Amino acid sequence: ICLNFFSDSLSVQNIMQRGLVTKSSKMLSPSGIKKMVFFVDDINLPSVDCFGTQQPLALMKQHIEYGTWFDRTDLRQREVKNVQYFACMNPCVGSFAIDPRLQRFFCTFSFCLLSESNLFHIYSSVSSSHFHTFDKHVHSLATGPLIHALLNIFGAIRNLFQAFGEKEHYLFNMRSLSDVIQGLCRISSAFCNDQSSLVALWLHEIDRVFGDVLVSFADIRVFQKLKNDISLKWFDEIADIESLTAVPPIFTTLF
Repeated sequence: ICLNFFSDSLSVQNIMQRGLVTKSSKMLSPSGIKKMVFFVDDINLPSVDCFGTQQPLALMKQHIEYGTWFDRTDLRQREVKNVQYFACMNPCVGSFAIDPRLQRFFCTFSFCLLSESNLFHIYSSVSSSHFHTFDKHVHSLATGPLIHALLNIFGAIRNLFQAFGEKEHYLFNMRSLSDVIQGLCRISSAFCNDQSSLVALWLHEIDRVFGDVLVSFADIRVFQKLKNDISLKWFDEIADIESLTAVPPIFTTLF
């Protein structure tokens, strides 16, 4: 169940009822002897009313506490059984807190972004596994400077581009890092026989994962300058960065 600022209790109840069947005139439950888990994404995003409550969360609290909700057509009370909730909060946008009367029913865990040393160990290990059959210079680049440059630009982008308003999709996390590494690991040794080719592919993946998300020309200019500066810092002695960035590199998997 993906919540947003405009989610209300009726729309959430309709979504939950789609997966339930009527077992009796007063009871809803998953079919057969199954049990259902509702995963609530961004539970803190719905708008907060003047009373400090959020409609979808009030519905969930009622169901968890009393085991029932009301049918919106005939206003009959319905028991809802064999379901439970699993939820996550958005750390970047939303109310940043939910009703403590609802939160008390959950076991709460908090996770922080891994440290840079941990991220380097994870992604350098993945790169090493893929590039171990490549030229030794390509392998050393893929498991060292390339990962450092990726983490540098990732940290800078997270600080420069914040999610708000029309830019609410500016959410950069470990998924973004994994997308870049996944793109790098799709190349074969037949098409990457020197370090310049790998740097060009890295630039391409950075553009696709981070650059394509940006929606304003000002943000794109800042991103391009940041990408060029970090490329010169890590790859200046390896490849001709000016020639690689003059024309956007284009890679494809169609052939």
